[in-house]
Amino acid sequence: DLSSERSAERCLRILNAAVGQDGSSGRSVTSTAVSSLSSLGQNTSLADVIGVLPHGMRGQSCYRKISIMAKRTAYSNVGQGLNQNPNGESSTSQRNPSQRFSLDVHPLETLYSLKVKVARHCQCRVHSVKPISASGRAGANTRK
Repeated sequence: DLSSERSAERCLRILNAAVGQDGSSGRSVTSTAVSSLSSLGQNTSLADVIGVLPHGMRGQSCYRKISIMAKRTAYSNVGQGLNQNPNGESSTSQRNPSQRFSLDVHPLETLYSLKVKVARHCQCRVHSVKPISASGRAGANTRK
């Protein structure tokens, strides 16, 4: 069927574009975008720069660095002893109870993916990460 064949070709074009292959010249979309950007002048407007970038690369500039304050809660195991190391200290006392670090996040990123990043950094399980509060300053061009 001709329409099925066209649909398959369209899907292949979309997939190739998603992985950075434009298919025509054998060059990747990234190298094409970089060469286009290098040809722009120094006084080029932001709108002109965005016009040169492929859609999938525009979101990379949206990442923001956020500060995280992670606190480990002290828990008591009633009826179960804490794991003891050879020095006689409990395993929870070896870890710092609070930790401050930064993460790069995208505005469209889900809360779960943020929890995964925090869990990976703190070396704990994802389900133990509980967001307590969010605070920050809105930028001058941020809508409220």
